[in-house]
Amino acid sequence: MAAAASMQGRILERVQMPRTPYISPDATGSVMGINKGRLAEIASLHRNTFRNPKSIGVQNALREIIRILTIAETLCGDTDKALFWFNNEPLVDYDNRTPAELCARGQQAAVLGFLAEVEHGANG
Repeated sequence: MAAAASMQGRILERVQMPRTPYISPDATGSVMGINKGRLAEIASLHRNTFRNPKSIGVQNALREIIRILTIAETLCGDTDKALFWFNNEPLVDYDNRTPAELCARGQQAAVLGFLAEVEHGANG
């Protein structure tokens, strides 16, 4: 029971489209506390792309954001802290842009690289 309670805050379990293998744009926006327009911006997608949430493009973009947030959640130890970091922490090595800003510029790989460095002690 305690294990189930500790999993309630986990991002990945909260963004699945019910009874499907897909990530829900609505649930992702809800977890992140943002509307679809902002989610589309962060995902580098046009807002209307969410009309087909099961499309490969939408799923790939959401998967990258969820990958980043899940790693950040593990490193921060808390969902709220990970979301705060994603939206607000300026990364000095990336012109003081936040991870959200980098993702909106299509630089998810840079954020993942930064997290890998933190995980291995380079910036942490």
